[in-house]
Amino acid sequence: MGDSMRSAAGGLDASGDRQAVLARVRAQFALARDAVTRALDAVRSALTPEQWSRVPESIRNPQFGPRAGPRAPANNPD
Repeated sequence: MGDSMRSAAGGLDASGDRQAVLARVRAQFALARDAVTRALDAVRSALTPEQWSRVPESIRNPQFGPRAGPRAPANNPD
């Protein structure tokens, strides 16, 4: 899957049609999200509810998209 994404993204340099390339990359990301969802469903069905509850939240509910990492505090004049 990673090779497919790299191949699609590589077209950004060679192709003048960025929209088409980005559409292909988005489609690859959608396939990856679906694969992760199916894998998590399979793992969940193999575990007891107690075991599943011990799986870290970040694994049980992955964030798709930009990660919300630590941010610098806002400049508050207070």
